[in-house]
Amino acid sequence: MKRKVLLLEIENNAELHPETDAEFFDVLQRSLLLALKENGLLNEAQFLRAEEKIQTEKGGRLNY
Repeated sequence: MKRKVLLLEIENNAELHPETDAEFFDVLQRSLLLALKENGLLNEAQFLRAEEKIQTEKGGRLNY
């Protein structure tokens, strides 16, 4: 099932950076991985490997 997303408004427009907004980027990465898994684009092994990589990379985040 495809869904269309529409951006209606931007509030508090601020630049984000992995070094200063680590928690946001961590949640974003994990959310994307979970969405990919739930949509069948990642299998369980791929998902677990990606999560492990997040934990072992510098700062607990994947490199950008």
